[in-house]
Amino acid sequence: MRENTQDLSDFGYRERKQARDLLDLMIEEGLPDEFMDAGTTIEFNPHSGIVFLTNDHYQVAIKSGEELKMFRTCRICGAEGTEEDLEWESEHLCANCAE
Repeated sequence: MRENTQDLSDFGYRERKQARDLLDLMIEEGLPDEFMDAGTTIEFNPHSGIVFLTNDHYQVAIKSGEELKMFRTCRICGAEGTEEDLEWESEHLCANCAE
């Protein structure tokens, strides 16, 4: 299966709509406070079907409800999600691994 792509020709109708929604939120609400706006691109993961923002610092922001949220990965156990999905001890460490 393919890796993540930024090539819009690989995005279907649904993914292009999600990309538009991300841009609309970025314009209207701004990026999450922690997200560094350096080399920001839209990326599509064909494995998960998720369209998201990423940057030169490998940070990820996704649409959650009607706002952009940071999407994190625990460096120890690999758990992924937003602050609503999991408790986070720090940007790269979930609460379970911090114990």
